[in-house]
Amino acid sequence: MKNYFLIAVLLFLFSCKEKGDVVLPAIEFELIDKFGHNAEIFAVKEMVRVEAVGEADSYFWEFGDGETSREMKPAHTYKEMGTYTIRLTTKNGDAVRTVRKVIKVGTYYADEVQLINYADSFWVDGTSTDAQSVKETTDMYLSVSKRYYSDEEDPLLFTSEIFKDVDKEKLPLRIKIPDLRMDTEQLNHRFDFYAKSDNEEEGIVASNYYVTASTSYFTPEKNEGYVVVGRGNTPGDGFEIRVIYKRKLLN
Repeated sequence: MKNYFLIAVLLFLFSCKEKGDVVLPAIEFELIDKFGHNAEIFAVKEMVRVEAVGEADSYFWEFGDGETSREMKPAHTYKEMGTYTIRLTTKNGDAVRTVRKVIKVGTYYADEVQLINYADSFWVDGTSTDAQSVKETTDMYLSVSKRYYSDEEDPLLFTSEIFKDVDKEKLPLRIKIPDLRMDTEQLNHRFDFYAKSDNEEEGIVASNYYVTASTSYFTPEKNEGYVVVGRGNTPGDGFEIRVIYKRKLLN
C-alpha cells in the first residue's frame, strides 16, 4: 500500500512541474592557451580558445572587455592586461543558464638570464677580422636593450652589475632581472654580454643578436619557460644564453 502511495505522490509532483521549471545543469567550458593547455592566465595579443562546451540551443559569450560572440566555440584575443570575467549564457528550451570564469591576462616577463658559455674573442658578430681575445679571467656584465626603437627612445632597458674575475669554470653566470617585459615568449630584446680583452678593451662575447640556433620550452602548469640561444659552429667562437621568463599579471 505504501508503494502505491509513493508512486501517486511522485506522479502528482511530476505533473505539477512545467517545462520551464526543469532544472538543467549549467553548461561548462574550458579556456585553452596558445600551448594547448587549459589555463587561467593568458597573455595579451594571444588567442584564447574555447573548448569542451556542452550542447545547447543557443550561446552568448561576454568576454569582459566589451566584445561578445554567439558561436559555440569562439576564440578571443585581449588587447590589454587585466582581470576579466567571461560569461556564457545558454538556452535550452525555456531554461536559461549563465556560468562565469575569471581569468588574468598578463604578458611575458624575463626573470633571469644565464650565461652558459661565451666566445673566446669579440668575433661574435662574424665580421671582425682582427677580433681581440678575451682575458682568461675577465670582468663581465649584461646589457639588455630594445631591438626596435625610434630615434627619440632610449634603447637601454637594463644593465647588470659588473661581475669580477669570471672564467668558464664559474659558469653558468646567473643574473636576476626586475620584471623585464617581453610581450612574447621569444626574445624581442637584445641580450648582450660584455667582457674585456687582454688589452682591457670591451666587447661582446655572447648575444642573442648573433645566433645560429634557438630553442624554447614552456611549462603551462607553472606559467614559466625558457629560451636558449647560441652559436657553436667553430671552437672558441661558440656561446650560449638561457633566458628564464614567466607569464604573469603584475599587481
